[in-house]
Amino acid sequence: MLSNLLIANTMKKIIFSVLIGLIAFPTIAFGGTFVSSLVQGKTVEEAVQILAYQLDSLIGRVAVLEEKTANVETKTTEIENKTDIIESQTAENKNIAEELKIQAEELKNKTEEVEMRANEMAIIAEKETACRKAGELKLALPETKIMYYSQSNIPIYSKFAPDTTKELLDYLQNYMKNYEKTGSVHYSHMPDYTPETAQKYIPILEARQEEYLAQQTICNK
Repeated sequence: MLSNLLIANTMKKIIFSVLIGLIAFPTIAFGGTFVSSLVQGKTVEEAVQILAYQLDSLIGRVAVLEEKTANVETKTTEIENKTDIIESQTAENKNIAEELKIQAEELKNKTEEVEMRANEMAIIAEKETACRKAGELKLALPETKIMYYSQSNIPIYSKFAPDTTKELLDYLQNYMKNYEKTGSVHYSHMPDYTPETAQKYIPILEARQEEYLAQQTICNK
């Protein structure tokens, strides 16, 4: 019984010493007297209880601080992860933007090439059309070769009328000059035209010749 009591007292003293060392040392180190005033005039058991309470409170605060630190570290890690994701997405978006820019430039070049080819084809088509029209306009209209003395429903064409628009126009213009000068319908042969028919055909042939020259100019480009 006595030995057990001695052991208990010894353990209390050891615990008390440890607690005093844990609590009093930082207090002394910082020049404080708070803990010393708590245990002053107290029995060992009371001092142990007071110090144990203070130690539990300190340990609790440390635990809270550690928990908050852990939370901060967790949030910091989450922010870093999100930052990494954002940076990765930003880099990916930048790459996509660069690819789209390249594709847009290629499309622009292809569009310009297609437009150029289309213009070339349009020029060729216009030239071919102009050449075909010039070939048609070069020949005088059959209606301008009908003789004035055609009495039947079937038109009779002058055997002396030139084939080309220019030649027939020159002939009729010279015919009218001769008629205005001499008053005679006889020009270079038995007339197939009257002054009336010549005056009727000349404006038609002039317009046709003018259009022929315009189309021939395009054809010669």
